[in-house]
Amino acid sequence: MAIEIIPKSKPERKQISVLDIFYYFAISLPFLLLFAYFGIILFQNRAQTRLAEIDVLIAEKETREAKILEKEILEQKKKIDVFSDILWSYKKSSPLFELLKNICHKEVSFVNAEITPGINQATLLAQTSDFKTLREQILLFENEPLIKNTELVSGSVAERGGVNFSVILTFDSEFFKGFHINNNF
Repeated sequence: MAIEIIPKSKPERKQISVLDIFYYFAISLPFLLLFAYFGIILFQNRAQTRLAEIDVLIAEKETREAKILEKEILEQKKKIDVFSDILWSYKKSSPLFELLKNICHKEVSFVNAEITPGINQATLLAQTSDFKTLREQILLFENEPLIKNTELVSGSVAERGGVNFSVILTFDSEFFKGFHINNNF
C-alpha cells in the first residue's frame, strides 16, 4: 500500500469586517467603562484624602503663624508700654531754653547750662565776640522780668579772641514750676 500524501489546502483567512470590529468593541466597551468608573472613584477618594491632609497642614501653619504674629504683637505692645511709661514720667523741658532763645544776643553762644530748679537758678557758660556784646547780653538779662537777679561770675579773653563768660541767673519762683529733672536716664 502506498501512502499518498494529499496536500491540505490552506485554510481560508477570514476577512475582518467592520461588523466584527464593531461587535468586539461593543463587548469590550462595558468592561472599559466599568474599569474607568472604578478608576475615577479611586482617584477621587485619593484626591479628597490629599485635600483633607492639605487643609490640616494649612490650619496648622496658620495656627503657627498666628502664634508667631501674636508673640510679635505682644513684644511690640510691651515696648510701647515701656515707652508710654517713659513719656508719662517725663516732665516738660526747662522753660530756660525758650527764654534764652528769645533774649539771647545774636553774637552770644552758650556752651553749658547748669539748672538748679530747687533754688530757681541757672549757671550759664557762654562765648561772645567782645566785651561790648557781653555788656549788651547782661542788659538783656537784667531787663527780662522773669529774671530776678543777674550775676556775672567771670569774664575772660579767649585764646582765639572773643570773650568767655559765666553768669548766674536767679528766676522768679514760678519760672521752674512743673520742671522736673529725671535722674533715671
